[in-house]
Amino acid sequence: MTPLTAIRLIVIAALAATALAQGGAAPVAFPERDINQHRVQPFREIHTASATRGNVTVRVVITPLGTVESAKAVDGPHEFFAEAEKLERARKFTPFQQNGAAVRATGQDSVMVLPMEQWGERTPFPAVQNMATLRMTLSRSMCLGPCPAYTVEIRGDGTVQFEGLAHVSAMGKHSDRISRDAVAELLGAFRRADFFSLKDKYDARINDIPTFTVSIEFDGRKKSVYDCYGLSVGMPEAVADLEEAFDRLADTGKWLRGPAAR
Repeated sequence: MTPLTAIRLIVIAALAATALAQGGAAPVAFPERDINQHRVQPFREIHTASATRGNVTVRVVITPLGTVESAKAVDGPHEFFAEAEKLERARKFTPFQQNGAAVRATGQDSVMVLPMEQWGERTPFPAVQNMATLRMTLSRSMCLGPCPAYTVEIRGDGTVQFEGLAHVSAMGKHSDRISRDAVAELLGAFRRADFFSLKDKYDARINDIPTFTVSIEFDGRKKSVYDCYGLSVGMPEAVADLEEAFDRLADTGKWLRGPAAR
């Protein structure tokens, strides 16, 4: 057993012990904002061919381990209550803490009611022949508020190129490197999104929110997808998962809010 594996087992055992200890304790109430911030992606929303849109509000109880103990729809389109409760019960959360200990948590979460996912011409995702040509890029625009604006590119050899444009702690160009496994994980997210079969644009035409452009290039092929609140106009959820994977794998957080990068 490696030292890292041993540490992980100790952490899991500690969390399990906390969960048992907290099992009978009353859940601690958290605001909806905190509930949302503790969600672990990927999580799914409702997709419907009907004209109904909006959110189903769900009262949720979360265990100290971050799994959902119970979910009860309390507001929104009633015809989607059962589906919203099912989706909520499948969600995972990072553990909630109080005074340094994991606790049962309760609060309101929401499940979005979205249109059916829409696609362009179905195009199989090709194999990458030359990893040296691989470029995967995420660009995020400004909004009317202090939204971070930046571009991050991940190359086939693990090189990360970041450029801070506005409202980030590290303005200008910076570089880093990630593992080949992380590169493969991000490439897998593009495959799961069936990226070459997506439309080029999912545009809700809202002017005061940040927009995202995701692109991939290799072996002379290139594809970009523009996202302006795209989920509301049929963008597949796998694209939102892909955008999240970019920031997670490139660790852009250190440039957005940490000390100025090297």
